[in-house]
Amino acid sequence: RTVKTVVPWTRLLIERKCEGPHGTPVDLPAYVRSHRAGLVMKPNRECGGDGVTIGRYFTQDRWEKTLARALKTKGEWVVQEHITPVEIPVPLEHRGKVDVSRRFANCGVITVPGGPFILGRSSAMPVVNVAQGGGIVAVEYASMFSAAGTRVCLVDRRNEILAGLDRETIQCLI
Repeated sequence: RTVKTVVPWTRLLIERKCEGPHGTPVDLPAYVRSHRAGLVMKPNRECGGDGVTIGRYFTQDRWEKTLARALKTKGEWVVQEHITPVEIPVPLEHRGKVDVSRRFANCGVITVPGGPFILGRSSAMPVVNVAQGGGIVAVEYASMFSAAGTRVCLVDRRNEILAGLDRETIQCLI
């Protein structure tokens, strides 16, 4: 029950009947074909967002072609309920100036010996991962490893970490 509240409905994408997202039986390919706007298809052996097809951002024709390709590979793709990432305002520094931009964001909880740690990512694209342009802030990683008892030294190619933010904010983050 807990898994159902935190993990989106996910099925191996093959020709079959299975339980749909609302608990009723569905013919999986037919369901995927007719519910494009609420679903995501993705290869289950890829990483970095390769092949991720978010239905609401693709035409029905492109969706159908991806579905046909997925069904031919027999078990190498999954279909998931689409969970819309949150859009948040993010201050971004560019050439010494800070502008606020809307970004898609997600976060996850990692457990470390000192307790839970929340790792957040943001991206201009709806696939929020590093390979697709999403950024994991190095300071977040440093916090996680520091909380786990590791001595951390941040190295940045710029003269100043988090340039563009005021000193008080920087001190809170590092």
